[in-house]
Amino acid sequence: MKITVRFFLSTFFYSVLCIFCIYAQDASSTNEINQNIFESKNGLNLIIKLNAEIDGDIVTLNWEPVPGEITILSSKIPITTSNWNSANHIAVVSGTQKSWSAQIEQGKSYYYAIMAKKQQIDDTQNFTPLENATLLPIYIEGDRQTQLSHFTSFDVVTRNDAVILTWKSDISGNNLVLYRSTSPFISLESLVQSIPISSFQDSGVPFVDYPVPGIPYYYAILDEDTIRTGTVSFEYGINTNRIPVEIPSYFAKIQRNPLPAIRPMPLPWLNPYKEIKPLPANFSIETNIIITNLLEKKPIQKAPEREAFIFSIDIKPVGGGEELALKKIIETHFITAQWETAAKEIGNFLSIRRTPETVARARFYLGQTYFFRGDYTNALLEFLLSQDEYYNKSREWIQYSMERLNN
Repeated sequence: MKITVRFFLSTFFYSVLCIFCIYAQDASSTNEINQNIFESKNGLNLIIKLNAEIDGDIVTLNWEPVPGEITILSSKIPITTSNWNSANHIAVVSGTQKSWSAQIEQGKSYYYAIMAKKQQIDDTQNFTPLENATLLPIYIEGDRQTQLSHFTSFDVVTRNDAVILTWKSDISGNNLVLYRSTSPFISLESLVQSIPISSFQDSGVPFVDYPVPGIPYYYAILDEDTIRTGTVSFEYGINTNRIPVEIPSYFAKIQRNPLPAIRPMPLPWLNPYKEIKPLPANFSIETNIIITNLLEKKPIQKAPEREAFIFSIDIKPVGGGEELALKKIIETHFITAQWETAAKEIGNFLSIRRTPETVARARFYLGQTYFFRGDYTNALLEFLLSQDEYYNKSREWIQYSMERLNN
């Protein structure tokens, strides 16, 4: 009996000891996991409460301390995960420094963001406005009075895998910023979740965007100066769309070249402590002579002249019907460069119901007639309408039209 009781007590104390060891091990693992989460959080650049203060022409960035080095980025447009690589890397400082100052120029706007060193190595870019990136630009008013653009209309339409954005404003030449978002644009806070897809000078030329297929998107356009001052407002049909637009998901299988990254203007010379004298702005007389001689020898490069394209089906003999009718228009008016007459005849040809392939080919020819007449906006729209049947050739002439519009 004594042996049985003694065995029972030994077994009981051994079980309790095992449970205590397991609990202690779990607690140790939990602490280790929490520590890893904390280190990972700092490593992924989730820097909270980044803010900017301005005193005269000196801007000061403040942030909560972060272990390791950080890189300070600056750009003309808001810095996001899609365009951070084109921002200017203006300084590398210790994250425990908690602040940084620089001199800025009047009449120009600056957006800032902070990127941790580990983020650069792992290529895990995370930029969140009001956390590690500024939502509103830093700006010092210049001497000149800036007039804001007031929009009167904003239209968003889809053509195959493209979204065409058109707008009207009372002032041309102002800098505009175009945004895309999966949520409606309602107030200034809506810009936090949006992506700035382009920053440009307003010339009235439509903008063509190629978003991810299968996702409904909202768009908005703003004058850059309204973002500076924080006087942002949205109105449906005026500077944003009420109903989202979506590219069909089957266009996701089509491969296309990536769009070029938005490159901001270079920043001015930053020398807040005036420790280094800036380099002279003018070259010496000898250097100017060498540059002039090199420029005189360099031939002036002009954009190559485009030749009219004719599909092989409109060169070979055809039996009759709509194929023969289109072929006669091409032979009589298009090949002879009678662009106005050709456009009129193709328009009459399209007024009657045709097969999709013939309609696409006729619209491609109509786009060329607009192109050679100098009407690049209508040419662009016609080439977009012919993409279903002649994707590669249409995209080629879309690029030609965009180049002419930009020039």
